[in-house]
Amino acid sequence: MIFLYLFLYNNKMNTERIISLQNLIDALQDCKRLNALAAVSGMPSSTFKFSLVRTLDGWKEELKQWSTNQDSPVPRKIAVSAMAVLPSNSFAPLIEVTAAAWLRNLHLIVKPARGSDKFVKRWIEIIRQLLPSFDITETFETSKLDYDRLIVFGSDETVDIFRKRFGREKDLFGFGHRFSIAYVDSDLENAAENAAADIVSWNQLGCLSPQTIFVKSKLVFDFAEVLAEKINKAEQIYPRGEVNIETSYEIQRIRREVAVRDNSKVIASTNSTAWTVLISPDNRLESCPLNRTAWVKPADFIQELNSILSPHIHHVEAIGIWPEDKLNSVLKEESKKLSDTYLLLGKMQSPSLSRMHSGLPPLAFTL
Repeated sequence: MIFLYLFLYNNKMNTERIISLQNLIDALQDCKRLNALAAVSGMPSSTFKFSLVRTLDGWKEELKQWSTNQDSPVPRKIAVSAMAVLPSNSFAPLIEVTAAAWLRNLHLIVKPARGSDKFVKRWIEIIRQLLPSFDITETFETSKLDYDRLIVFGSDETVDIFRKRFGREKDLFGFGHRFSIAYVDSDLENAAENAAADIVSWNQLGCLSPQTIFVKSKLVFDFAEVLAEKINKAEQIYPRGEVNIETSYEIQRIRREVAVRDNSKVIASTNSTAWTVLISPDNRLESCPLNRTAWVKPADFIQELNSILSPHIHHVEAIGIWPEDKLNSVLKEESKKLSDTYLLLGKMQSPSLSRMHSGLPPLAFTL
């Protein structure tokens, strides 16, 4: 809440911009616009629509609260500019940085990743139609343009490259490699359905996508079976689509490796790499090829995550919790230090605009 206070009272954001963003969210969910974006997304149409709508839905109630705040903010007097260098694996950063730039009255320059330029171009066309006064442009340059702030999404190596090159002359926000996990305390059926939705959304390629789900030891196999059933059901409606040869090989490799381990099991789609559930008694985190590949591992108490996550603590983006009463109790406990963001499982792909992002203050409040 402290960020919301600073946002509304210190940054003086125009209430009209909040309302305009609310209208934009509704307009983007128009069938014609969704189809236009889906056509250049490289994802199956139903999967793209499902993912985008879930992301936008996470902002609706929050924006409604901001727009009715009694101390309505006034417009910023000086607009600044920002360049966003986008990742190749997810459209979510483009959506978030667009909202943040609009709210802060920034001129936004977008540098697409290789292979995503068609989507970025279509996105900008639609945003310009819906927000004619929004100064948003596309570029493939980084050094020859005049901008005040540089926002970099990508691997840690990518962020380091930009930081070394531009860090002294630009105000740089770097969002490198991050991952998310989940913890299920009870209610396996609903937990599995919600986990499947978070895994299917954006094909598990965002930093908020759960890669490993921890459950009580005696429930690991039961939960994995239900999770596999739910992901398989979702695959029929929201197919993953094709992946490159390298990704397909990695999924097949890890399936073979886990299948021969003691007390482990693989439940997976047949004749394809569409989805995979990996069961292991070893609660240490392991690499995940994503693309609807999920680990299920044991943790009898959420406090066990302290030792499990400690070697990776600087890369934990969020922890999903189920059920809701467990989430509420966790938020009051010391274990909160494990992550800046705790989310209800099933809502991990519907994040708040006011959440901490990669350990940094929310984009909408700091750009």
